[in-house]
Amino acid sequence: KIGKWQGFKNLNYFSVFKNAKEQYEVNLWYDRNRHFNISLFEDKPGAILEGKQLAKQLNLRLLDATEANNQKWIESD
Repeated sequence: KIGKWQGFKNLNYFSVFKNAKEQYEVNLWYDRNRHFNISLFEDKPGAILEGKQLAKQLNLRLLDATEANNQKWIESD
């Protein structure tokens, strides 16, 4: 994006979330309750794979939040 870049502080975890348009969002959570959308996928396996790779790179956890009221942490490979 164009503009002034600022780094993220206090990174918490990544999540994969299924939105109202039936797309899977990979989000980065920071500062306890703020998030930034990293990418969108049409399929869950692709979103989970992306989330795992990003979480591994940044040494963070990944939360599968694709099912309402059934969130679970995904173990890294």
